[in-house]
Amino acid sequence: MLSRAQIRPFYLIDSDPDLQASLNHGIVAEGAVLANGRTVLIWLSGSFVHGGHPDLDGVEKIHGQNGKRKIVFIDQLPFKRRAPRTFFLERTEDVNGLSGTGFVAEGIEFSNGWCILNWLVCPFSDFWYPSYEDIQNIHGHEGKTKLVWETAARQNQKLYI
Repeated sequence: MLSRAQIRPFYLIDSDPDLQASLNHGIVAEGAVLANGRTVLIWLSGSFVHGGHPDLDGVEKIHGQNGKRKIVFIDQLPFKRRAPRTFFLERTEDVNGLSGTGFVAEGIEFSNGWCILNWLVCPFSDFWYPSYEDIQNIHGHEGKTKLVWETAARQNQKLYI
């Protein structure tokens, strides 16, 4: 059975009042806790630097700036903003014999278009892509693998939380 995507998107928000008043509401980075517990970040500065940490504590220790920045999960956000979108890769045929069939990976698309893909068969196998189209082009295997947005997956199958 398909389970709800375990990716938990969040924002890293700076408490500086000038940044809080900006269009980004002080958001300096978007991030996510992946199903394997690893944490990924993409900075919203012009360079869109991205990276990862073993866990959420690592993000707080390194990027929290002694409490000046806080992690806010999307469902706790006090204002509306385009949220990162989660998705699955669904395979009808395992072309390489490595990942199996069904929902074999989950991912997240950040607001700047960058995506991270986490393979469910390899717990620490995370890869960054400039767009979800790149994921489809690389892993689509001529239609044998589809990228399914989580909301579409919810409409077509029961998802267990």
